[in-house]
Amino acid sequence: MRNHLFLGIAVTLAAAVGPATAERPAPVPPPGPRPAPPPTPGLVPLPAPLPPVEPAPGAAPGAAAALPGAAITDDGLGRSGTIFGFDAANLVTFTFDDGPHEPTTTKVLAALAAHDVPATFFVVGKRLAGRSSERRRQLLVEIDRAGHAIGNHSWSHPALPALSEKAREREIDATQQIVEEILGRPPTTLRPPFGATSPKVAALLARRGLTEVIWSIDTKDYLTPDAARLRKAVVARIAARGGGIVLFHDTKKATATALPGILADLEALNCARLGRGEEPILPVSLHYFVRDGAAPRPVPPEVAARTARYRAALVERCTQRGPAPGEDGR
Repeated sequence: MRNHLFLGIAVTLAAAVGPATAERPAPVPPPGPRPAPPPTPGLVPLPAPLPPVEPAPGAAPGAAAALPGAAITDDGLGRSGTIFGFDAANLVTFTFDDGPHEPTTTKVLAALAAHDVPATFFVVGKRLAGRSSERRRQLLVEIDRAGHAIGNHSWSHPALPALSEKAREREIDATQQIVEEILGRPPTTLRPPFGATSPKVAALLARRGLTEVIWSIDTKDYLTPDAARLRKAVVARIAARGGGIVLFHDTKKATATALPGILADLEALNCARLGRGEEPILPVSLHYFVRDGAAPRPVPPEVAARTARYRAALVERCTQRGPAPGEDGR
């Protein structure tokens, strides 16, 4: 009887919507005007010129010479406004700031791969420059090849509203350039450090064709070294909110340690929800949160196919798992 129930759920779901330094973000309000942050220490100088970077195998030749923002690949994420993650029910997306960093980013990638969960990595450009950056550049290529999105998190992690217009441009453009030199294309999204934004920042991002990404669930992993505590808190917040955009930092040991358990607990929670005839909270790509005005942007077919694959595997694993104690997924 239970197998028939999950088979029916599978059919129903298939028809559905087919870095510098540790970040301490301020609480994020719903969309609307946001106050500028207090002044921060001066800009860390950019290297001049940026150090040469070997392109990834198969990268488009000469792509790095393009004007920053002009050669953005249409991956379905760019050229939107600001997204916060408050408006997509039963969908959750995982985002990771401040990397790439070894060994924590490698562990994060392994956990995501084990559960076939997509994510977005907002990288600090400074980490990809200099003689000691070879492994971090390689990690960027590994993130990309695993099918995750890569976003801009500035060059040196300052509060962007506190900078001059020229300094803001350098912080954004330098990271666009170095990512493009490594991968053959620049990022299409940006997360401002600390979540600190302003109308001037938004206008600059619009000129560069970049979508600004904030968050609706702050894990505060930079304040929580206890992985078990972090695991419990994150799953509880995802369940309470019914999804959203989750902020992690792939530079944090606690995050890398807790993530496998978080993804396993999310699966158990979803099995319990399915058993009660409820929709699961599906881990999806950032594409599901992008809006054009008030309307959700259509999800690219390859992204929808990955979500459908996760749904099918979820139903199968839930069927094999059987009822959870108390049917609460914990």
